[in-house]
Amino acid sequence: FVLIEQADGLRGADFGGKSDPYVITTVPGKVNKNKFRTKVQLATLTPVWGEEDEISGYELGDNIEFVVFDWDRTSADDELGRVTLEAADFTPDGFSGWLNLTLGSSAQGRLLVKVDLYIPIPPKPPDPAEHITHDMRKPAPFMLRCMDTGKVHRLAS
Repeated sequence: FVLIEQADGLRGADFGGKSDPYVITTVPGKVNKNKFRTKVQLATLTPVWGEEDEISGYELGDNIEFVVFDWDRTSADDELGRVTLEAADFTPDGFSGWLNLTLGSSAQGRLLVKVDLYIPIPPKPPDPAEHITHDMRKPAPFMLRCMDTGKVHRLAS
């Protein structure tokens, strides 16, 4: 699960020096349908989202990328910054903290996120004889003789 908490230090991309930021969270190299998008926060450089979601298609070892955009009504949205959280930084215990956003080679604010991993425990394999009770067992038509003691043992099926 990924929680996008807030951002600060974002650049003003709109007329008037503010932005309308939102975050898109993806797994790099995966199909774009595996993304999580926050709601747009209007006219702010310090947005607070507090939004959490699961990234479908995430596999253990995948990195997570966060890209902050400025929403524009009449033109293409502007990128405000991005950061990639490496799998080694949140596996296996998760991650909670600030990530520094960059745009090109310059710093462009920071993003507060929390990542929790849920690694399901694989189910116990079924016992093939589970449905057979002791009273259902019948003697087998053959016996085994112990080579050491000479005792004969009847087998049950």
